Amino acid sequence: MDTHAVRMVKLHLGRRNRVSDDAHRYLEFVTNFRRLRAMAGLKGPKRELDRYLWLAGRYRQWLKNPSTRVNAELGALFRSSDEQARTELRALVHTDDTGVAWL
Repeated sequence: MDTHAVRMVKLHLGRRNRVSDDAHRYLEFVTNFRRLRAMAGLKGPKRELDRYLWLAGRYRQWLKNPSTRVNAELGALFRSSDEQARTELRALVHTDDTGVAWL
């Protein structure tokens, strides 16, 4: 549970689908993480979704402010001119017509 994962879970679920529990932040995150995983139909290791959430969160943060500090490897990926990499990065910030972001 890091800032980027928390933000991305909230973004993906949208207001209608997520649970809020200010008194129990970790429980809130776990509940919403599980809900997102189920809604997305993911069956693989939970770590894969966690990594996705972190990467997507870092990328969205960087898009808002490209001077945001990121490690060299992420910086190279985010600035890449490789078309496949750019296509995959664009997929990280996809939203549907309701404004809900999906995997």
